[in-house]
Amino acid sequence: MKLVLVLVGRTRDQRWQALQEDYLSRLEKFTPVEVIAVKESRQDSASAARRRESESLEKKVPPGSTLIALDERGDELSSRAFADLLKKLQVRGTRVVTFILGGPDGLAEDLRERADHVLSLSQMTWSHEAARVLLLEQLYRAFTIIRGYPYHK
Repeated sequence: MKLVLVLVGRTRDQRWQALQEDYLSRLEKFTPVEVIAVKESRQDSASAARRRESESLEKKVPPGSTLIALDERGDELSSRAFADLLKKLQVRGTRVVTFILGGPDGLAEDLRERADHVLSLSQMTWSHEAARVLLLEQLYRAFTIIRGYPYHK
């Protein structure tokens, strides 16, 4: 199963970038991962920015992939429940799972509704850099749970 992360904007802070790269290298020992960044919109209104960014995100979603949107209104899962979700997708023979993370204004409603699953990392607000690291860490944690590695303990 391949993971694709489609994100708005780039990480500019080297410290966050180093954490992302660390978790990507760990995660790639379990499964292939591709990270695709789309440009952050410079629209004046939040709704216009959300719409433009969501259009850019959607264009990068590989056809036929299972789509998981990260959104503050999504379901909050424990790490074990998240691992169970990924394991079920593996068992079903899912070839590509795509995670989308919108910009500061979130995702357009139609893209959110199109997703197969909508998850929230937390009810707290996180910077995009932190959210990326959290997602990567939880993906790595999920694969260690699936494989029975001691990382989760």
